[in-house]
Amino acid sequence: MIMKILFICTDNYCRSVTAEYCLRDYLVKNNIKGVEVSSAGIDANSDTTGYSFAHFEEMKKWGIDATGHHRRQVTEELLKDADFVIIFDFKQKDFFDKYFINKVILFNELYLGEEKALNFKSPEFLGRPDEEATFVARYIHDAIPKVWSKILSDEEKIKKFQHHNHTGGIWTQVR
Repeated sequence: MIMKILFICTDNYCRSVTAEYCLRDYLVKNNIKGVEVSSAGIDANSDTTGYSFAHFEEMKKWGIDATGHHRRQVTEELLKDADFVIIFDFKQKDFFDKYFINKVILFNELYLGEEKALNFKSPEFLGRPDEEATFVARYIHDAIPKVWSKILSDEEKIKKFQHHNHTGGIWTQVR
């Protein structure tokens, strides 16, 4: 059986893309098969023309080429197909709490074991979006081995996701 992991951020431009490509790279380098990784955004049609692309450059330094990435809007179909849905901040958590009956997990819940958001527009990076995008990319890249380990160690949660995924109950839209 293939495990399907879906990373979701707001625009499907930085955090979810970085996590998707870094986890894919990690799986290949560790010869781990049977896992499909993808990403999407809750507002993937937003204007990103003013956004930094430094995270793509940072990934290139690690031998990860994400230039072929195309932003994708989260859909009910993507959610139904996913075994594990990982989000990055409370905006996404609020979105899913409001529109879907489901269980999503924050990236930092897996990485740090605490319900802590990984956001952009941090005051320490005010006016320096390239530095912030680079910081976030490095943070995600460095976290991936522990995040993967936590996913594997949480078999009960994975079974719960798989059970609900196959019965269709977990992703019922309630708009």
